[in-house]
Amino acid sequence: MKPLLSTVIVNSDGCADTLNCLESLFAHPPDLATLAPRADALPEHEIILVDNRSRDGCVALVRERFPSVRIIESPVRQGFSKNYNLGIRHSHGTFVLVLNNDTIVHPGALTALLDAIMHTPTYGMVGGRLIGRNGWVQETCARPVMTPVEHLLRQTLIDPGFPVGRLWQFYQQIRVARRRSGSVPCIGEQFYDRWRAGALPERVDPRIRRFDRRRLTGELATIFDELGSPREKQGRRI
Repeated sequence: MKPLLSTVIVNSDGCADTLNCLESLFAHPPDLATLAPRADALPEHEIILVDNRSRDGCVALVRERFPSVRIIESPVRQGFSKNYNLGIRHSHGTFVLVLNNDTIVHPGALTALLDAIMHTPTYGMVGGRLIGRNGWVQETCARPVMTPVEHLLRQTLIDPGFPVGRLWQFYQQIRVARRRSGSVPCIGEQFYDRWRAGALPERVDPRIRRFDRRRLTGELATIFDELGSPREKQGRRI
């Protein structure tokens, strides 16, 4: 049997944020005893820290303060996604949580996310409500993948640096803050068909090509109702 959850965090000279993130994970763990039997998994939460050749002494501090955390030291200084892929390859959990090191986990958040993905098999992944340093909900946590036209508009006419862009961002924040939990289209059938046909880069891990249609075309669920509101404005809370 596998652990129920593996959480992967990357540290790249951000020791203070990483320590705060780990403290929140240990302070607000998921309800393993209740959730693990539903997934036929062990009631364990595996936490993996991938260190990106940092020069801040974080590895030693984590080993001292959080001895149960598995530490993987990157062989070379490398990019964001490569380090997360490294951590995921070393994970053993039934579910994997990719967590930014500047995130503060809210009480009940991990339980709500795990409950949602187990309760609705059509969800390929779930994400929590993100609260920024200013206390506002970040609209990116409930936004479908942008089309090229939408991306162009965001980089030009509605860029937050312009007055119109700031008004648009404010509208989106209000809309998302009022939104209830539910699905957001994330990965479509066309993406799956191109992947299976070999139209995507060969550098993609070949194991991904063996994923079934349900796993690749699942919906992204953003879970709002259970998470509550943040009590602090430092970092991001989920």
